Formats: sequence, structure tokens, C-alpha cells
Amino acid sequence: MVYRSAPSDTVQLAWYNRDGSRLGPIGEPGAFGIIELSPDEKRLALERLDPQLRTHDLWTLELASGILSRQTFHPTDDTDPVWSPDGRELVFTSNPKERDDLYRKFLGGGEEQVLFESRDQKYPKFWLGDGRSIVFIGPNGRTFYQLPLTGDRRPVLLLESEFDKDNPRVSPDGHWVAYNSIESGRWEVYVAGFPTFADKRQVSVNGGCQPQWRKDGKELFYLTLEGKLMVVELRGGKTLQTGVPQVLFRTPAMVSPINSQFCVMADGKRFIFREPIGEANAPITVVLNWAAGLRR
Repeated sequence: MVYRSAPSDTVQLAWYNRDGSRLGPIGEPGAFGIIELSPDEKRLALERLDPQLRTHDLWTLELASGILSRQTFHPTDDTDPVWSPDGRELVFTSNPKERDDLYRKFLGGGEEQVLFESRDQKYPKFWLGDGRSIVFIGPNGRTFYQLPLTGDRRPVLLLESEFDKDNPRVSPDGHWVAYNSIESGRWEVYVAGFPTFADKRQVSVNGGCQPQWRKDGKELFYLTLEGKLMVVELRGGKTLQTGVPQVLFRTPAMVSPINSQFCVMADGKRFIFREPIGEANAPITVVLNWAAGLRR
């Protein structure tokens, strides 16, 4: 029998260059989950674990100073923060009523607003550039919906299938959407027309997840399941032309396909990663004749 110590919740956020060189840490280590870069590239929204309650709150981190500011205060989990296009608001999932509902919050004060309530699981993933709707993922990770933020706020089904999928990211021009799905038998990255999800094609090779667009839409970045950062050149328009994925560097990420573990700056030249602390050197224990202990 072989086992390893449980991984630490603590990570260090750090800058990396396009060639894989580490440029330096961001703030102090912490128990941070999903990270999302603000539109002005000055802050991160992130999940932070409360060590006593073992639940997550949402915080923002100033990249220049490393200062953290708490944004939510529920006694239960607040997760999956998504920035508004103007960087003034977050949408997120919270379950103070013991169910996952979508909330909207203006940063720097103000009350939270419930956007959508139902008994089903739902997690926001992307706020469209026109500011009028968001994309969220529905029950069991198998449906994508678009939710208008005005009017009766009734969700519109975008894509439903029997396969798990996650991380839908709409291109800067609004014509395409990248996401990862397990329909091939392992996680791969796909690009399809938005909002129809027509003209779908696989763009990753040998596994991929967590796609991120460069701001001009000419490159798509993603992680392999082994932790390599990949880049694919794209040519948009009425039809999308995709290049061959290229390796940029091996990242420090212990990859979780349905999380958001890295951020891309607008020019695609710098990245932010969560570095695990203590995991890489955790000892592996081998127990011989382990069944003998059951007979004692």
C-alpha cells in the first residue's frame, strides 16, 4: 500500500514570465482557491479558506501591494468569483440557505443582491463584455446557461450534454467560447461558436483544461493535466483557424481541471500561478504486508 500526506491548503501566488522564469511572489502565502484577474489587471478576486470554519469567503488582493480585503461574510461557502467588465462588481455562488444561489456584489460597500435562486447547483463562470449577462454552469457540471441581469432574469440554456464540462470563456470579440469537456474520455479544450456552440473543434492535444484568452483573441492558453502551460495561435472572423498547441513551460500547478489556477495578463507575456507549498517534497510511504495489520 502506498500513500502520501494530505496536501497543504497553503499556496503562494507568484508572477511568471512567458519563458517560465519566476519573477517574484505576490503577497503572503495563504489558503487560496480559485483566482480571477480584474479587467484592469490590478487586483485578484480569490477564494480564501477560513481555517476554523473550513468554509470559503471571497477576498480581493491588490497586486502592487499584496494587501487583502475581505468582500463576503457568510458563515457558509462563497465561491467562484467572476468580475464585471468594469471591475466594480463580482458575481459568485453562496449557500447561506443551504443551496447554491447566484449573488451580485458591488465592491467597496453596498448590499449583496440575489441574482438567481433555485434548488440546483450553479456556479458563475463568465461575465459577458456588454455587461448584460453572465454564463453559469448548471447541475452536475453538464449544462451551460446564460443569465440576463435585467428583466425577469430567466436563464437560457446554451449547451447540455451527458459529459462533464467547465470553464466556459467567451472570446474578446464575443464570437467564440472556449471550455473544457471530458467527452473524449479525458479533459480536453474545445472552441465553439457563441452562443450557439456550433462549429465546435478540439484545440488541445493529450489533455487540457482551464482555457484563457489573450485580450486581442489571437492566442488561447490552457494547462495540460500534467501541469504544462500551452498556447494555441488563433485567427478569428467568420471562421476560426487554430494552430498547433505549443509548450511554453512546466508550471508549479497541481492541476485541478475544474478550477481556475492561473491568470493571463492582457498581452500574454506574464502569468500568475498558485504555487503549492510543501506538496512537491511530501514523502511517499510504502507499507508492506499491510493486510496483516487487519488480523490483529
